Amino acid sequence: MIKENFVFSRINNGIERKYYYKLIKSIRGNEDVFGIEIERVDIKGDIIIDSFKDSIELISPVEEKVKKLLKMLYDNQVSPIHLIDIIGPFADEYVNDFKEINFN
Repeated sequence: MIKENFVFSRINNGIERKYYYKLIKSIRGNEDVFGIEIERVDIKGDIIIDSFKDSIELISPVEEKVKKLLKMLYDNQVSPIHLIDIIGPFADEYVNDFKEINFN
């Protein structure tokens, strides 16, 4: 489920690149957990000519932490191609947030 969504677009050489930054919520065990998805859609005229998407579904059960990451990615216009490179260290750090969750 998409809980929050930021969008920006940029036009370069006649191609519009739309970036979608999404806060995703899912349920594991009985707990809400949050992740991030970034999608870039390339449009020329009315035709979608390419798209790229990447996500990390389980970052933290602490929504505010994931919202801050999402905002940082949006503010810095990070592409989906670099999502893992940028937030991988944060996801590694936030793994401790899952200690209290029973995934059964």
